[in-house]
Amino acid sequence: MVSHVNSDAAYLVLPKAKSRITGYYFFSNHPSSNTSPTLNGAILAECKGVKHAVTSSAEAETAGVFHNAQTTVPARHVLDVIGHKQPPTPIKTDNSTASGFVHNNTHQKRSKSWDMRYHWLREKQTKNDFRIFWDKGSNNHADYFTKHHPIKHHLEVRRTSQYVRDSKTTQ
Repeated sequence: MVSHVNSDAAYLVLPKAKSRITGYYFFSNHPSSNTSPTLNGAILAECKGVKHAVTSSAEAETAGVFHNAQTTVPARHVLDVIGHKQPPTPIKTDNSTASGFVHNNTHQKRSKSWDMRYHWLREKQTKNDFRIFWDKGSNNHADYFTKHHPIKHHLEVRRTSQYVRDSKTTQ
């Protein structure tokens, strides 16, 4: 049983110029983050506003990855204690700048506060506690909770979710 996280953010969508972050947490038997593991249902889908002001969508995405990584630390500990040794937890983001920041691949100009606030992500990535990687937004399950979608999209996502499939088979 391996913990997986999909992270997403929406920049300046809340009142008073605030951003929204979302985490979609689930378990899988696939430790690889490069393949999309089969969903067996979310254990947590969290959507909340960022308390501090962010200056860009990339910073909002990085804030989302930071929050979701910190939220998954207790779950990693519990899984280790009950005998499910955890490899680096895969955290998927659909923002290449956030992924580049964590891997220290980007050249930063005016982001001292950003660098200081989210340096913890780089440290955890280096210690192999997390494996933060980029994948396109259509493969990110957290995207559903951060964006305003048409009704057709909501119906399609609900139809493909594991929960809906299981509830239809038990009826």
